[in-house]
Amino acid sequence: MHKKQLVPTFRYNAFGINIRSEIELPELPPGNFNAHDVEIQWGDNPEELTDVKGRGVLYQAKKDDFIFRLNSVGSYRAQNGSSITVERLNSATDEEIRLFLLGSAFGAMIHQRELLPFHGSTVVKDGRAYVIGGSSGAGKSSLAATLVKRGFTLLADDISVLKTEAGQPVVYPGIPHLKLWEDVMRKLEEDVTLYPKVRPQLLKYRKPAGEDFINRSAPLHSIVILHSKNTPGFEIKPVKGVEKFNLLKNNTYRYQYLPGLEKTLEHFRMATELARACKVFQLKRPTSPLLLEELADYFVEKIVQKAT
Repeated sequence: MHKKQLVPTFRYNAFGINIRSEIELPELPPGNFNAHDVEIQWGDNPEELTDVKGRGVLYQAKKDDFIFRLNSVGSYRAQNGSSITVERLNSATDEEIRLFLLGSAFGAMIHQRELLPFHGSTVVKDGRAYVIGGSSGAGKSSLAATLVKRGFTLLADDISVLKTEAGQPVVYPGIPHLKLWEDVMRKLEEDVTLYPKVRPQLLKYRKPAGEDFINRSAPLHSIVILHSKNTPGFEIKPVKGVEKFNLLKNNTYRYQYLPGLEKTLEHFRMATELARACKVFQLKRPTSPLLLEELADYFVEKIVQKAT
């Protein structure tokens, strides 16, 4: 057993949070700070929490305490929005450990910190942030990657953390890479052999954004929710009223954790503020073929050019 003082520590900043970690997280931007907001360490986690308020197949939650457990990979315990304890199970690889740490465990921690994690990627053009949301497989990262190739900068992929400051919604910088399926990589003329897989069994790759990443928060202009349809052509419509709030709620990352964490009311307040302060659109695209360039053209014409 290593003595605590011999365990190396790493410093990162993501989602506006200073993170000190015993686990190396090469996906995150490095941080330079003295005081940290969140500590990540290796340790043992209980299989069950007491007095659980919310439960799913892989998680248990109560106020200020949360456990996510995937027996083939690991157990993650987020407490008070200030610590995450990670237990490796079944000889999981470091990549697998990090995948669920930076996903579900971070989602719970962000909720505990009373920020709003949105299930979407964010790109920036001319100082304005555009969040691209939608269900899994809707094409969020694919559209973001196509826009980045056209001169947009990436602010976040998969999880975009939002907060309203002095009446203005902002998006914090997230993880500076894109997770893309092999067919999308080939469509973007990327050599998949140059990039690591997200998981060994998946044909999905992690592409670092490099200089195409902007590591500072940006004011939010609009949220665009992608949907697929079985007819040709693209369609877009602005969303208003209750439908606007419901789309924000339904695209909140790991929304199902909120009742157990006793954060539902706080989320309602944040989503209501956000709905008042930003534009929301629904953009429908054909299920196939994969019209990335055409979709990017439509996005720029209907959303970005009208913002200038």
